[in-house]
Amino acid sequence: MKKMKLLSLSLLASISFLSTSAAAHDDRCNDSSCHVWRGGFNTGDKVSDLKYWLDSSVSDAGYTSIINFGASSWNNISTSVSLSQVSKKNDSQVRVYVSYYSQFWDGQWEPYYTDSKGNLNFDGNNFEDWSLGNIRLNLQQIKNRSSSFKKKVAVHEFGHSLSLAHNMDDVSVMKPGELSFNEPQKADKTHLKNRWK
Repeated sequence: MKKMKLLSLSLLASISFLSTSAAAHDDRCNDSSCHVWRGGFNTGDKVSDLKYWLDSSVSDAGYTSIINFGASSWNNISTSVSLSQVSKKNDSQVRVYVSYYSQFWDGQWEPYYTDSKGNLNFDGNNFEDWSLGNIRLNLQQIKNRSSSFKKKVAVHEFGHSLSLAHNMDDVSVMKPGELSFNEPQKADKTHLKNRWK
């Protein structure tokens, strides 16, 4: 009987491990390490002048400092990466919104590319040269969370705007879920530098 229990536990542990490993691979990821996306803003090997704009919903919800923290956390890691705020929507590539959404995500990145006919299309595979993108923070999920958690969500979504995928393997702000830190970690900085030479 003990052997059967041990065998059952061993089998259960193996299945659990395989499930976790399978979940660690984001099917939108275009790199074998699965930490960066092939898609991104078409600025060559750098995003040294990426502009973001805040919708009035950001200040109305009191999230201006949280969003600015999220963007500035990625500055000064690589000379090829710089995010700065602009006051006009049309001068930006990244637009930020804070609102109540009925879905169960904390934050979301929505990249768009321009096709050969000049139409904007959603890049669900994160494979294209982006023209613009939206960051959305969901008050339905995060309104009653700590300031630290809200900052983590903002940092995470700006990481996506810099072509960083979910990182399930390392200590990383790009790992989804509950984390005890809200700034880019060593792995995040390495992936950012590898993506933007």
